[in-house]
Amino acid sequence: MIDAAVQAERIEVRAPPSALAIEPGDIISFDDGADVADYFVASTEEGAARALTLLRATDGAFAIVSGAAPGAAAPPPGQPTRPIGEVLDLPLLAGQSERGGPMLAAAAAPWPGAVRVAAGETNDECARLVAPAGVGELAWDLYPGPVGRWDQGNVVRVRMHHGALSSAEQIEVFAGANALAVEGAEGWEIVQFETAALVETGLYEISGLLRGQRGSDPEMGAPRLAGARVVVLDGALETFALNEHERGAALEWRFAGAGASLTGDQAYVVTASDARIDERPLSPVHLRMKRSAAGVAFTWIRRSRLGGDDWDAAEIPLGEDVERYLFQLHSGGEIVLSRETTAAETFLTLAEEAALFDGAPLFSFDISVAQLSARYGAGAERRAVVYA
Repeated sequence: MIDAAVQAERIEVRAPPSALAIEPGDIISFDDGADVADYFVASTEEGAARALTLLRATDGAFAIVSGAAPGAAAPPPGQPTRPIGEVLDLPLLAGQSERGGPMLAAAAAPWPGAVRVAAGETNDECARLVAPAGVGELAWDLYPGPVGRWDQGNVVRVRMHHGALSSAEQIEVFAGANALAVEGAEGWEIVQFETAALVETGLYEISGLLRGQRGSDPEMGAPRLAGARVVVLDGALETFALNEHERGAALEWRFAGAGASLTGDQAYVVTASDARIDERPLSPVHLRMKRSAAGVAFTWIRRSRLGGDDWDAAEIPLGEDVERYLFQLHSGGEIVLSRETTAAETFLTLAEEAALFDGAPLFSFDISVAQLSARYGAGAERRAVVYA
């Protein structure tokens, strides 16, 4: 637990020169890994060493504000920092093996030291965000692009309201750098970028894109329009595991600055649901067909949401309890054949083909394949017209 001296209602500390930016109104958090105590900077005294008088912050006890930049007037009392919050239903990110819920992000200007989060019917704090996230919006429309290779056709501008963007080497991007969650009608697409050029204050033009990352390609379908929200995916985000009955339910999420109430005008409120995207199997790739005298063999290659980036492995992890796929044949806008398989292949005999299609044999088929999960159901679908 935090040392007893840091549990006092009022303490005085001496700050080093590096803490010059701390001013009355700021929040200072003491965290020993087991507990957190927030203190409000009541006053400062200059001298050989800067003296700070701190008052213990309690939920709703008084308004919490962060200090202005050095030399500027501090915000007047009674105007607490009200953050904005994001609840992101995303695929598993690099380094995650399971999550069980959404990712949370918050931003504020000035940053109140930490942002507390409550979800659902309870007003109790269920998460604490200790770093501000980069948050902005698209300034230009972003159109669909290729998956699995560089998107050199799209260039887009992003206006950052909080945080900044910067360029990275290609090898760094391949390692996970410069990842953004971009809002769309279907959900959040994960986009990475190589180059960020500052156009004007807060406005960046980004190019050298990697689209539909981490299995978010199903969310790329429709154009993402100017004004769509953008969140930088970095260490400022926190994972949040929901109870099983809460997954899929629309919950009210409340974000409030440290020391501020999680109810009332000081809280930012958003309603969001979690569609278990972190549990969704990735869509298969490389759908193929090969005709023989006996019929048509269809094959594909699975992907894995767990450990799929291990280039040295002879086989990537399955990621599910058992291997199963849903294979479908389409014709004239209808599904004419649907079957489950336990391997990344299936066979259509000449007799089956003749029963399904007039004019058989055919030399092209409209097919779709999705991996099945015992927990999630049918995963992301891959659909393609394949040729003999």
